[in-house]
Amino acid sequence: MFDPIDPKQSLPSLEEGILRYWREEDIFKRSLKQRSRGTTNKPWDSPQGGDSEQYSFYDGPPFATGLPHYGHLLAGTIKDVIPRYQAMRGKYVERRFGWDCHGLPIENMIEQENNIKNKQEIEERGVGWFNDLCRASVQRYTKEWREIVERMGRWVDMDWDYRTMDPEYMESMWWAFSELHRKDLLYEGHKPMHICPRCSTPLSNFEVTQGYADITDQSVTVKFELTDEPGTFILAWTTTPWTLPGNLLLAINPSVEYIKFKYKNEILIVAKEIWDHRKESTSILRPVTYFGTEDFEEIAHVIANLFSGKELVGLKYKPLFPYFEKEYGDAAFRIVEGDFVSTDEGTGVVHIAPGFGEDDFNVGKRENLKLLQHVTMDGKFTEAVKDFAGMDVKPKNDPMKTDKMVADWLEKKGKLFSRGTYRHSYPHCWRCDSPLLNYATSSWFVKVEQIKERMLRNNAKTEWMPATIRDGRYGKWLEGARDWAISRNRYWGTPLPIWRNEHGDMDVIGSRDDLMGEKRIRFTKITALRHGESEGNLIPIYQGKVPGTNLTQSGRKQAKELAKHFKNEKIRTVYCSPLSRTKQTAEILAKQLGAEVRVDERLREVSF
Repeated sequence: MFDPIDPKQSLPSLEEGILRYWREEDIFKRSLKQRSRGTTNKPWDSPQGGDSEQYSFYDGPPFATGLPHYGHLLAGTIKDVIPRYQAMRGKYVERRFGWDCHGLPIENMIEQENNIKNKQEIEERGVGWFNDLCRASVQRYTKEWREIVERMGRWVDMDWDYRTMDPEYMESMWWAFSELHRKDLLYEGHKPMHICPRCSTPLSNFEVTQGYADITDQSVTVKFELTDEPGTFILAWTTTPWTLPGNLLLAINPSVEYIKFKYKNEILIVAKEIWDHRKESTSILRPVTYFGTEDFEEIAHVIANLFSGKELVGLKYKPLFPYFEKEYGDAAFRIVEGDFVSTDEGTGVVHIAPGFGEDDFNVGKRENLKLLQHVTMDGKFTEAVKDFAGMDVKPKNDPMKTDKMVADWLEKKGKLFSRGTYRHSYPHCWRCDSPLLNYATSSWFVKVEQIKERMLRNNAKTEWMPATIRDGRYGKWLEGARDWAISRNRYWGTPLPIWRNEHGDMDVIGSRDDLMGEKRIRFTKITALRHGESEGNLIPIYQGKVPGTNLTQSGRKQAKELAKHFKNEKIRTVYCSPLSRTKQTAEILAKQLGAEVRVDERLREVSF
């Protein structure tokens, strides 16, 4: 006989009943035990599963700084369905929940809650103080996460969870880092990367892709006067006027044709193709071509025959700003080749500030110029840029503010040809929404490009679901993969295990034991042991008063065997309680290991 069925069922109530049953009967852990092989020391592991095949599942952890949203629920469902399916096929599938505790998300949260304005304030108050705040707050939502994960019916072990801030996890990262170093897949490089000026740290290529947004920027076309031809200017267009104080070179394409035209008693140079399209509405020459209407005669006209870009190479020009003229002298402020220069937009001439942008950096390096960075890592003009010192180059609340001021200065000095606005997609920090800067800085890189072909071959052998991902989104990304910047100039994270002296000698540590091996005098490793078998264990007698029972012969043998385990550990001291069984165990260990014994009353069991 069955209980009568209520036609008005409450599905949430039914679900909660099932969840309660799973919880009370510990169904998930029991399902693991059924399929386990007894090869680990986990409480649910037993030989019950016999020769069950193991299916490995690694759960990428969520940040522990916020509540779950739809994206977590969707991914969590997929992460539940696939391992559950494999378990139903008889496989042993561990499912361990994790927490991503480190990084900018928690740092930004702590900064907001404690009204911390910048990186300098953190350093003034102490990195330890800041990290303690992060550590104390990082798992504030674990209770809510557990409720939601269990309520959605997902089977995953949240008791045996892992946290990226745990020493064991960080040590595994040290091991991985040391393996990369051992395989010569690591290097420290100085190259252009996107940095967040507020967070004062570089971002990886993937992180940069997370924060693109359409913005309107100030654009300017600037006049660079040729040193040997007073009154003749070469025009360059840019959407980053804040980089102009750091200009050291101009780049032209040697295969492009250029022209000279006269406008307002000045001779100006642009690419011929730019001149030919001057009547188009988007042309930077459009506003100065006619007197308000196309019915009037053109006010600018060509005054010289065509010439190739090669004829411009080597010409010198006067610096826009006076700040670095003495420092760079004849080495800079000249026209050089650049095959990346196009005529798709602008003037066919690119202004080069080697401290900002990949092409700029490479040209400056090729021309043997000392790197010039007139902007600090936190996005402010340096003191050398006297007219704008200390200003944010890209203020978050008004990204065009400083660019407009630079344009105003140029206009006042007669060096501005035109100004306008430019709508485009621009990268922002994925955590604090600050506009990013393309900034040449040092970082540690993984040589992804060196192993890319191998990765592509392995990807071709990998079964993806859906299959289009392999050669589509992931495959295309992999084809364009570049060396991976893995270091960050922040505090709450796993420290890179690199030690380097003033001579450039470097060691990469792979574990805490390796670290202690390098500086034994500074570290103390404590191992807790239980005494060998005593007479009280056989009777049994539960005792906590001195002297207590002695070790049995078997207990003495156990202590001698235990000493062999520590023969390479260089044990200095064995501490024990005053009870006979612990003192005897300690004395045997000390004799075998050449250590001293110290009896400490505080280690004794309480009286019972």
